[in-house]
Parts: sequence; structure tokens; C-alpha cells
Amino acid sequence: TGILPWNFPFFLIARKAAPALLTGNTIVVKPSQLTPENAYVFAQIVDEVGLPKGVFNLVNGRGSVIGHELAAKPKVGMVRLTGSVEAGIQTMAAASANVTKVSLELGGKAPGIVMPDADLDLAVKSIIASRVINTGQVCNCCERVYVHSSIKEAFLEKLLAGFKQVKVGDPNQYTDLDMGPLIDANALKSVEEKVKKAIEQGAELLCGGHRIGTKGYFFEPTILTNCTQKMDIIQEETFGPVLPVVEFTEVEDAIAWANDCEYGLTSSIYTQNLDMTFKLIRALKFGETYVNRENFEDTPITVRTGFRIRPLLLRIDKADKDAIVAHKDVTFDSVLSELMAKYDELIFEIVCLGIHNKKGDMPAWFREVLKDNCTWEDLYILLNAILFRLGC
Repeated sequence: TGILPWNFPFFLIARKAAPALLTGNTIVVKPSQLTPENAYVFAQIVDEVGLPKGVFNLVNGRGSVIGHELAAKPKVGMVRLTGSVEAGIQTMAAASANVTKVSLELGGKAPGIVMPDADLDLAVKSIIASRVINTGQVCNCCERVYVHSSIKEAFLEKLLAGFKQVKVGDPNQYTDLDMGPLIDANALKSVEEKVKKAIEQGAELLCGGHRIGTKGYFFEPTILTNCTQKMDIIQEETFGPVLPVVEFTEVEDAIAWANDCEYGLTSSIYTQNLDMTFKLIRALKFGETYVNRENFEDTPITVRTGFRIRPLLLRIDKADKDAIVAHKDVTFDSVLSELMAKYDELIFEIVCLGIHNKKGDMPAWFREVLKDNCTWEDLYILLNAILFRLGC
């Protein structure tokens, strides 16, 4: 069974249905009651291409009613849900009666860390793209930013200029928009209340913060500065085009604050220092880390990874070990990918020659690449990234 949210109503049909069908299973899809049309069209296509009846099945209704009933059915072998934390908890409770396997992709509060040596133009462009896509209604995109004090003013200046250039409007009338409306009146009210509370708690409104017009559910792209770690806007998922910014001086503080959240789905880092990149990758407790790029997937992966309870409670396991370890996916920017590709043959040769597990046994040029404070864990991450890029 695949239970879908409303924010990516067509794409997530494929994410739920493809693994089931490729492994010889049937599936029942329940779309969100807010966006049922996409699934209906998909079901028509499935019927037209001649897929046997009963392989792809569609039911509509409220998640609290139909979704709960599906999760509680003893004939259901697995329940895969993308949605809110509350929906995930209710789904697990319903499935527990039959000890049905459950896979959940839930909320997120993705941090972005901008280091002093970051390419600010790249960082700002990536963070804006990650924040305004789908009007901020994306669980894996950047929801809070930690920027180093030495570059804060320059970063905010560029960020403000970028936010002011975001085009908002009705996609039925314009084709060159960056952002459309929120899903409904409840979503608009929620975002308005979260911004209001943030200001009451001491945040400063740099831009936006208000509804656009009186028709539709449009909200201005919003930047909040002077934010602190304990504010609700930092701790709770906003699901709207609002970006709170926190200043830091020590990288250890940025790491601790980024991890200080019940969500652990995705994160992003902006730095040109390879040593710092690996330090942050190891330290951030998030299932996905994006390096010098927006929080978008390179490929349509069928599962997500995560840390802590709330982001993902069970991954589709290839073997028993997958159910008891935490996984992390790392996506590099193109520049770093080229750097890694430059050394792929040499690294592969070194591994094939069977270098001993001691840094002192490495060739001099390779020690220089890894630097003194890099570890064999770094080499493992680097090699795996290279092999992934090579399609191995």
C-alpha cells in the first residue's frame, strides 16, 4: 500500500508503485484527498497500457479513514507513507496490530551551513532554489540556515536581493514563475502564525512576512534574521517560503545546532575546503547531505534515509543489516565531482594494490590529497562517491 501526500501527487505515485511492481507485487495507492486527480489520470494510463487488472489499484478518501483502514488490513504486506509525523504515528499504530512492515518518509527541518570560505553566489542561489520550490512545501529542502559571522552581512545582502527577485503568481496565468500558492487556507494560516510567533520571540523580519492579495493562498518569500536555536521557527517544520537565519562563530556550534532537532532527513553545507566538507559530513546526523548545491536528488531514488525517530522509521532493507544501521547519502556539487574523478584511476589502483591500513604507507602525493587530519573513513567516502559517479 502506498499512501501519498499532496505536495508531489504524481511523482510520488512512481516512488511508491515502481518498487512494488518491479518486485512482482501488487499495490493499492491512496492519494491525498486534496490532490486526487493525478492518481486518477495515472490509473487511466495504467489501464490503457494493459497492466493486468488488480496489479495497480486506486482508492480515494481521507487518510484518517481510508489510510488507517489500509494500514490495518492483515492482507497488506507493507505500508509506505509519505506525510506528516502525525500521519506516520497513526499509520504505525494501525499496522502494528498485524506487525505489518512500515516505511515512512515524514517531516524535515533541513539545516544549511554556510562557512566563511563558501562561494556566496552559489550558496545563495542554491538556498533560494531549495526554499521556494513548490512554495517551500517540500520536506527535504532547506528550512533554516546557519551562516558564519564573518560573512553574515554579505550573505544577507545577496540573500535579500535574491528573495526580492522571486516571481510569485498564479501558474495558470504565467509560465515564468518561481513560486505559486500554498496548498489551502489552513496552510496559509499556519505559515502566517509561525512568522508572527517568530517575531514575538525576537526574530527580525528582513523581507516578506505577509499574505499576497486576498484571492488565493499566496505568501511572500520571507527572511527572518536574529533567530536563535530555541525559537519555534528553528525547531518546527514551517512548510512555507520562510527562511530563518542563525549566526555562528564556531563550527562546533553550527554542528550542534544543526543536529539539535527532532528531524534528521536532509542537510546541506557550503564550503570550498575538502577537509571541512568531510568533517561536516561525518558530524551532521542527517540521512542526506548536499555539498555546495540545492537539496534536490540527482536520481529518483526509491527510498530516503534518515536519523533519529521522526524523519524515517524504517528503510526498505536489502538485508537484515540495513534495518539496524543508519544510512547517509552524500551528493556533491559538480566541481567536487570533477575533482574526485581526476583521482579515480589512481585511487582505484591504490586500492587494488592493497595499501596497508596506515597513512604512512600511502604515496606522498596521496597523503597530500587527504591532508594530515583526514582518515581512512574519508577515503572510503571519497572512493564510494567516485564509484557511484562512475556507475559501478
